[in-house]
Amino acid sequence: TFFDADIGDEKYIDRYQVDVFNDGMGALVLFYTAKDEKLFTRTLQVRLDAATHRVLSVFIETGKKSFWNEETQKLYYTPMKLIQIQEYSKPLIGRKKDLHVTWRFTL
Repeated sequence: TFFDADIGDEKYIDRYQVDVFNDGMGALVLFYTAKDEKLFTRTLQVRLDAATHRVLSVFIETGKKSFWNEETQKLYYTPMKLIQIQEYSKPLIGRKKDLHVTWRFTL
């Protein structure tokens, strides 16, 4: 699921607005926003430790629309601590579907 949301390929250059800011809690935040609403990955937020530049967390919102269905996802990852996946589906016909999955790392 996370690999589908990857925007690291060259084809995504200039397709996202990139903002960088300090969150006031010792982290740098890289915030990517899709310039085109048809892109699968709508937003991507990466929090980095300001001193070491280690990844503190990754949050991704995805979405795709068709005539028959609208699907969105919220993905959250904290290295060696937590993975969360939330998926929502609103079909033209039938019931809405929600899926929430959480993995907690135990060390």
